[in-house]
Amino acid sequence: YFTTANAGITPIDTTSFASLSLNLDAEYLDYVPRVQPAAVIVRPCGDIDGDLTGPDISDLTALINYLFTGGDEPYPLWIGNIDGVNDINVADLTYLVSYMFQGGPLPVCQ
Repeated sequence: YFTTANAGITPIDTTSFASLSLNLDAEYLDYVPRVQPAAVIVRPCGDIDGDLTGPDISDLTALINYLFTGGDEPYPLWIGNIDGVNDINVADLTYLVSYMFQGGPLPVCQ
């Protein structure tokens, strides 16, 4: 919210920042900030390798590497919690294999 002399408190629609302009005037300063829209990237649950697809065989490989060979930790960590229960462990691997190859339930990352 911004307070102006004529309008009081004016809400700003944060869903359309790109169309807004904000001018701050003071005796010693004129400032016009630039507002740039940000991209929101949504990764699918189980996208362990971060390629924005899947879960697929490369995600399964990344999970195996993380669990058994010291591979990279999934980022964010919740994306590797395939079954949505507690930490990332062998149960997540089993859940992912079941989903991919046996028609098991969808991943429920939490």
